[in-house]
Amino acid sequence: MRHSPSHRSAGDGRDPQVSVVMPAYNCEAYVGDAIESVLDQTFRHYELIVVDDASTDGTAAILRRYAEAGAIRLITHRENRGLAAARNSGIALARGEYLTFLDADDVWRPEKLQYHLSILEEHPELVFVSNNGLCFEDGQELEFPPLPQEPRLRPVGWRELLLGAGPFSASNATLRRECLERVGTFDERLRAAEDRDLWIRIAREFGTVQASGFVHGYRRHSANMTADASHMKHNMKLVLRKAFEEMSCPLTLRARARAHLYLDIAIVCYDAARRCAALSHLLKSFLVWPLPLGREVRKEPMVRWLWAVKCLMGKGMFERIWGALKPGRRNEKLRGACNANEV
Repeated sequence: MRHSPSHRSAGDGRDPQVSVVMPAYNCEAYVGDAIESVLDQTFRHYELIVVDDASTDGTAAILRRYAEAGAIRLITHRENRGLAAARNSGIALARGEYLTFLDADDVWRPEKLQYHLSILEEHPELVFVSNNGLCFEDGQELEFPPLPQEPRLRPVGWRELLLGAGPFSASNATLRRECLERVGTFDERLRAAEDRDLWIRIAREFGTVQASGFVHGYRRHSANMTADASHMKHNMKLVLRKAFEEMSCPLTLRARARAHLYLDIAIVCYDAARRCAALSHLLKSFLVWPLPLGREVRKEPMVRWLWAVKCLMGKGMFERIWGALKPGRRNEKLRGACNANEV
């Protein structure tokens, strides 16, 4: 882990074209890697704004060293206000035409900014672009596959995001700042899933696009917020309730959205070795929507039954059988693509 700044400054000295906003809270073990992955970018016309959300460990000292070296613009909160408020503090001071975000425990590949900016400038009708990320375990070396020379762009609508599609995270999205003037910024009432809420609002007004290729690494570790099932469930219910109030959603869409949510929580519980809780949430998913979920979000229409079998059999036995039946799918999982929609 890097705890000392490199002898480089962020950007190229001109007014930045891109503002990178990084919230940081008690992440002394990882924040150096995250900052260095921004400083390693091949695109140099950017600024890096880091918001210390009242950290109580060694994070503040690390960030001060980077700020003194001219590598970052540092904002410090006196009290912990959450990810949404931290990102909004950075947005308020951002000078770039484009905004992008990186969580303090994640990393980017060096071409991330160049890749996204080339897409947005080639397609002026787009306001938002994102990619899949690669999951890696804490301590594991991350290797990105080559980026496609001609990226494929897949539109992702607000209904798909409402149903639980997970192609976007805060660490792999880039957007035109002007779009926030219409949809607003992150909802500070949310302590999780605030990025999903904003992406739904952007998709509803402008549309969103997923590009092929992998541009960021999502680090799995014990303190990941998405590993807290009850926290995630509470905030995602708030996101759904907010969307239902603001948009005209038929009852069938609402039921399917809740069914996908309970499935997502079941997967989080299973990954945390809570198989009984996972089965309980799978049952709730069936109760609110007993019909197949369809292929809009999940590749396997019968995905809930597969997860139920996985919970009952255990991970090792299931993966041996599943790998024998569908070896291609097994290889996809071994590559580490971050996508909770997969089995």
